[in-house]
Parts: sequence; structure tokens; C-alpha cells
Amino acid sequence: MFLLPEVYWEIKKTKNKGRGVFANKPIRQGVVIGDYVGKVVQLKDVDFEKEKKNLYLMYYDDETGIYPDLKKPGIYLLNHSCSPNCWITKFRNHTIVFALKNIRKGSELTISYLLPPKMTCNPCSHNCLCKSDSCTGSMHLTEDGYNTWQKFQNELHRGRAAKYLSDSSTYARSSSRQSRQGILKQNKGGKKDIPETQGIGSELKPLKNYPKVISKKLIREIKMLQTKLYR
Repeated sequence: MFLLPEVYWEIKKTKNKGRGVFANKPIRQGVVIGDYVGKVVQLKDVDFEKEKKNLYLMYYDDETGIYPDLKKPGIYLLNHSCSPNCWITKFRNHTIVFALKNIRKGSELTISYLLPPKMTCNPCSHNCLCKSDSCTGSMHLTEDGYNTWQKFQNELHRGRAAKYLSDSSTYARSSSRQSRQGILKQNKGGKKDIPETQGIGSELKPLKNYPKVISKKLIREIKMLQTKLYR
């Protein structure tokens, strides 16, 4: 699901990567672009031989993943690059995508798929075609790179992720119902709502509010992390 208005992006065919998402207007660094929503599926039921050709399944937790509605445009259409201009982070149990750098009009929006080591994929068709200076030729991270990424995520979301999100402005969604996506939310009485478990087969619904901007501190840390991921 895109959070940026449609005037900022368009979906076009690429030369050799299928469809892709392109900027219709400049997008500044840190701007939140979209949320990975869809159906919650159990990983044990996923046909990974079929899925590795599509790469639409997004990790949710150790037992479940999110599969998007392919009939609707969404951030699942962002292609892989070893030198991406967008990145992912968790926000209230959702995976949001933001601009890692200033993106020029006409540029393709890309992310790193951060796939686990290639040894888990045989035969493997996940060849990278980004042709960037840091291209490794694969969408998979090395074992060291993947362990570094996992460690970074664990440290980031161990109670301090909210510090990286700008609270000066948010995308507010017009909904009278409170979001039910396992969110810890402060109420007027000072108590926290108890997070609910997302049901298997249900839709991961959009949140009521989203941050508009990611902090420069997180962006700096991710750029430092990239130098370790693509050695």
C-alpha cells in the first residue's frame, strides 16, 4: 500500500525486471513511502519453490508472513538493488518503506531484498541486475552480512525503534475504528492497550496513523550498515 499520493509515483515496465515503481516527482530523504499490507499466512503452508520466483512474501514473525493483494498497486512492486534508494523498517508490527536518499524524478524506487544466504536457495534464480558499483550479482546476503542485518534489527526494535520516527507529522487515515494490529498505544488514562494477535488468513489492515518522516539518525545508521552488508 502506498502512503505517498499517486502523483509522486507510477508503475512501469522495466527492461529486464518486470514491473517497477518510478518517481513522478522528487521524493526527499526520509519520507515514508508505503506499508506492506496483505493477508497473514503461515510459513509452514507456503510453497517456497513457487514463491522464490515471485518474492512477494514479506516476513511478519517466525511463523507467519504477509502476502500482498497482487490486484492492487503496492510497494511489493519495488525491485531489488544492491545500492537501493529506499529501505524498510518496522513500525507497530508493520513493515514500512521509506526513502533512504533523495530520489530524483524519473528514478526507479528500489530496496534491498535482504534475502538469507544463497546456500538456502538451490537452484537459485535470484540474480541481481541492478548493475550498481556495489552489485554483488545476487539478491542474497552473505552469511556474515545476514547475521549483521539480523543483529541490527534486533537492536533497533528492542524498545527504541520509536525514537527514529518523526512525531512532528503523521499520515492520518480516515477511519472511525481503532487499528487492531497488535499495537501498544497510550490511552488517556495512561495505560497501554494490550496487543492482539493477528489472525491467520486475516488481512493486515492499515494503521490509523503513520509517521511521515524517518529520522536522519536511523538513515545514518543504515548507511553505515550497508558498508558491512555488501562487502
